[in-house]
Amino acid sequence: MTARREHPVSVNQLVGRTTSLSQMYDAAADAVVVGAGIGGLTAAARLAASGKRVVVLERYRAPGGLVRSWLHPARHEGRLLQFRFDTGGHRISGVRTDGPVSGLLDLLGISSEIEWLRMDQRVILDGQKFDVPPDAESYARLIESLFPGSGRGAVALLQDVRSIFEAMYSEAPAHHGIPRGPKGAEKILTYANRFPTAWRWMKRPFVELLREHIEDARVVQFILGLGGYKSADASSVSVLEMVSLFGYLFFGGYYPRGGVGKLGEVLTKFIRSAGGEVRFLHPTSKIIIRDGRVYGVQLRSGDVIRAPIVISNADLIRTYQDLVGPEHLPESFWARVSALRPACSAFVVHLGLSKVLDGRPLVSVPTSTERGVNILMPSLIDPAAAPEGYSTMEIIQLVPNEETARWFARCPDLSLSAWRRDQAYLRMKKAKGDQLIKLAASVFPNLEDAIVTRTNSSPVTFHRYVSATEGAIYGIDGRGFRTPESPIPGLLLASAGSYAAGVEGAVIAGSLAAELVPIQRVAAA
Repeated sequence: MTARREHPVSVNQLVGRTTSLSQMYDAAADAVVVGAGIGGLTAAARLAASGKRVVVLERYRAPGGLVRSWLHPARHEGRLLQFRFDTGGHRISGVRTDGPVSGLLDLLGISSEIEWLRMDQRVILDGQKFDVPPDAESYARLIESLFPGSGRGAVALLQDVRSIFEAMYSEAPAHHGIPRGPKGAEKILTYANRFPTAWRWMKRPFVELLREHIEDARVVQFILGLGGYKSADASSVSVLEMVSLFGYLFFGGYYPRGGVGKLGEVLTKFIRSAGGEVRFLHPTSKIIIRDGRVYGVQLRSGDVIRAPIVISNADLIRTYQDLVGPEHLPESFWARVSALRPACSAFVVHLGLSKVLDGRPLVSVPTSTERGVNILMPSLIDPAAAPEGYSTMEIIQLVPNEETARWFARCPDLSLSAWRRDQAYLRMKKAKGDQLIKLAASVFPNLEDAIVTRTNSSPVTFHRYVSATEGAIYGIDGRGFRTPESPIPGLLLASAGSYAAGVEGAVIAGSLAAELVPIQRVAAA
């Protein structure tokens, strides 16, 4: 058996300094990107901007992956109405000077194509309403007002968090907002001396940093609530993952006018204008490996597209397990892949309402007896999401790993298409949706009376639309591999599991993958 690499290798290493890709392969494209999620579109856009011939293959009919918008028709009082709903990604970080999202759009010259609307947050805790302040100092004062005696600890915590955040993004201004870690013994030592707080805490659980400064368990849980953006179990989130979320507090979270799908649409438009291709309804069935390296991809139709570089924006587990296959991976690496767990999924209720509700566009409702919910009302900041006099509401509750199995209870006994129409499954969806609406009605009285139309999305829904393992919405539980590289020469990764979850994480993952593609261009086939 031919020896296989045990560690990821960079594409530049595998190609060499003098041998061009065109000398190695007679290919149909410089690179094929599997999946038109934000990570895949970012990688493709950056490659197209550098003159590469890139082909993006997307199984669905629209771009964006889990960051998509759609129009939903409904009738009310004899009128035909249209509401705009979003799949996810409502509150986007990295929209700031030298931030990853802004940096990408600036690099591509398309910043003016998206208008960003600030999505402020209100928290309702034990019946008490308060608005999350727009800066760290006010946030610390809020904690002191809610939990007397914890203000000083909150200030010290936020000072450490800000220090770690600045360390994480210290190299970003020189790289279009993309953070860089130190490489090489000398740079690592310099980094450790320059950012001692970050060096000490980066890889440890965030809850340990919290308890270093704050003793009140209520305050710990209150601050950990922000970790719901990453995991249903916020206590498992690392400092590295959690600190990035404080970008919402330091710089705000934003919603694109026109819906979250606007970002994918703008990137798709750019790729095509730069000579690249984005093909919808083109599912990939296999990443072809020959002689130990990437040869191209095979579509479900049977067609083959040859390329020396394949960037997978597909679910990380599915990429290695289904698209590549364990036979092409080193045993030790496959063992690591097999040990990966998908991140949590979610249940979402989308409502079209016959009135405009008062509040903030994001209302978080933590509860002591059950998992809380986030209630989003995009039409409050972007009225075009609903007809005049109407509004939209999206109620989101995370579903932890241990609960996702019951949503797939009769798969594979039934096919996915059969199970999603099964009466038992439909009853489960309705009951869960009713539960979340009831919880939201505790904040917005008489909510049920205003419902014009409603849709429910379960973990099965997320799995069906983006082929995410167990319907995971945040990629991999824990840190994943945090690298775009793989053990297979020519295969790069741009999924949530290859860097971090969320739009900002996807942009970083896609950018890092694109930067590893050699500058030589493939000769036309």
